[in-house]
This record gives sequence, structure tokens and C-alpha cells, in this order.
Amino acid sequence: EVHARNKKVAKNVKMDDVAKQTVGLTGADLENIMNEAAIFAAKRKHANVVQKDLIDAVESLRELLAADRAAREGRTIDL
Repeated sequence: EVHARNKKVAKNVKMDDVAKQTVGLTGADLENIMNEAAIFAAKRKHANVVQKDLIDAVESLRELLAADRAAREGRTIDL
């Protein structure tokens, strides 16, 4: 919830669900997720970040982290 401090988040967002999906991520990763969720919300013309925005942001970051890991190992992956 620290990283959601400066974001407009809908009251029904379940941050516990997000926390369960982001175990092991750094504070910077969590900040990136919240920023990405805010971008999704803006693109979708939501007044607040909703659960779907956060779910999509988590998935987006997972894909980027997987691609980064693969690149460091000399592999490529299809996103």
C-alpha cells in the first residue's frame, strides 16, 4: 500500500490479492506496477485504478522480467 499512496485507487481494490501475486518483487518493481496500473486506468478512462488495471500491470511486469532474465541468459522468448 505504500506504493499506492500517490495513486487514486478504487476502494474495492484488494491489495492483498496483488501482494500475493508479487511476492519477491522489489519496492521498485511494486512502484512500477502501480505506475503501469495508473497508465492502464488512464487509457481506459477510469477515474481510479481498479483491480483489472492492477492485474494487467502485474502481468505486464512479469513479462518484462521474464524477457530481461532470458536476455541475460542469452535466450529469447516470445511475448
